[in-house]
Amino acid sequence: MIKILCKLLLGILRYACILRQERSQVKNIVKVYYTSFDHTLEHFQRLRNKFKKSKVMVHSALERIAGNKT
Repeated sequence: MIKILCKLLLGILRYACILRQERSQVKNIVKVYYTSFDHTLEHFQRLRNKFKKSKVMVHSALERIAGNKT
C-alpha cells in the first residue's frame, strides 16, 4: 500500500514539474509576443507623428504659396 502511494505521489510531483515548465514556457512566449506588439505599436506611433509633422509642413508651405500669390 505504501509503495503504491509513493509511486502515486512521485507521479503527481513529476506531472506538476512538467506543468510548471510548460507554464514557464508559455509565459516566455506571451512575453515575447507582447514585447513584439509593443515595439510595433511604438513604430506606428512614430510614423503617425512623422505624418502629422509632414502634414503641418505641407499646410504651412501651401499657406506661404497662397500668401505669395495674392
